[in-house]
Amino acid sequence: MSMNIAIFSDNFYPEISGISDSIILTSSELTRRGHNVIFIAPRYSKKDYILAGEKADDHPDMIAGIHRKIIRLPSIYYPASPTGQSRIAFPILTSLSAIKKFRPDIIHSQSPFGVGLEALFISRILGVPLFGTNHTPAAEFMPPILRHWKWIHSWSAKMTSRYYSWYYNRCVFVSAPCTALLEDMARHGFHRKNISNKAISNPIDLTTFLSGHDQSKDSLKKRFDFSPHTVLYTGRLAPEKGVDTVIRAIALARHDIPDIIFVATGHGNALNDLRLLSVKLGITDKVKFLGFVPTDTYPLVYQASDIFTIMSTAETQSLSLMYAMAVGMPVIGARAWGLPEYIDEVRDSHGSYNKTGDGFLLEPGDAEGLAKILVELFKNPSRMAELGRNGTIAAQRFSPAAVADIWEAIFRKTIEKK
Repeated sequence: MSMNIAIFSDNFYPEISGISDSIILTSSELTRRGHNVIFIAPRYSKKDYILAGEKADDHPDMIAGIHRKIIRLPSIYYPASPTGQSRIAFPILTSLSAIKKFRPDIIHSQSPFGVGLEALFISRILGVPLFGTNHTPAAEFMPPILRHWKWIHSWSAKMTSRYYSWYYNRCVFVSAPCTALLEDMARHGFHRKNISNKAISNPIDLTTFLSGHDQSKDSLKKRFDFSPHTVLYTGRLAPEKGVDTVIRAIALARHDIPDIIFVATGHGNALNDLRLLSVKLGITDKVKFLGFVPTDTYPLVYQASDIFTIMSTAETQSLSLMYAMAVGMPVIGARAWGLPEYIDEVRDSHGSYNKTGDGFLLEPGDAEGLAKILVELFKNPSRMAELGRNGTIAAQRFSPAAVADIWEAIFRKTIEKK
């Protein structure tokens, strides 16, 4: 039996983010299985489509060559946006008429803000069960300017977390990419014991990401002008992502690995500060900011790199991390939020060696520790290869089919109860 599923999200195409990618991947698999999916998202500017690699005359709702039914809500630019693209949408029931005609069995909200409130209002009006997914820890995404006033930042973070819990308490089912996020919500008023909830991974597109790329690593390194010792980060360049820690580590590691370089893709509001940091440390020749990378080139950048690092303090999963594991790269992450749930650490809590491990975990901001691990790995190629193989095996759990199986079962169970 096919289902009609309405997906509401404050972050969606053309905004470049892991949330957008995960929504599109999961919905594509559900559509392939015969379900009908409609999206409700903010209206973006032409500039945002160009940032996503679209031409001015491209159809705004053609994503990956597929036309998708999208209802766009009136919105304005959000100045404190970590992606530089986020919008504030107005929940004025603009989509109500279209959703009524669509007759959804399920309303799935991916965020609690303007579009999320539209989902909440319509679910109440139409009597349709509301599902919620929280992708991000609210407190970690406060406007950077508030960090200068600690008490204001602390109060604002607390109120935002309470708002998140208020919103998700109105859902029949709540998911998050990691258990740590659900537990944090519970500390701020989310009734975890009274509401069905589960940590559900976001998917990664293994087939498209890995297929058709038969160029050797050496040829790819020449193409991108990468070093034999290349450290990679892909994603938003925002303060909470900890990219500055990686740059500091590169400055330390270069004394043992002279040709080491750091490559970062993506854009964000921390880019200028990161450029200035590389100048201050005297390593502008060791740091490459590639900006937006086209879809067909993106996997090649991974395959041309050697170690993936993510020192973020606000990551509930990280699709970028999953892709790095899929292509067989050792991974190094911060011991924060969801990363420990996805990185199988090489050394256990007793310091013993873990044969199935695929990476390392460090305390946030530990540039010295990161530098030591980078040097250790680059001087031990056989260890790097072993970690890479383990990561490739682990990444298979995150295919769109595996994730869609979980959601399909949850949706059907709710509909049957209703």
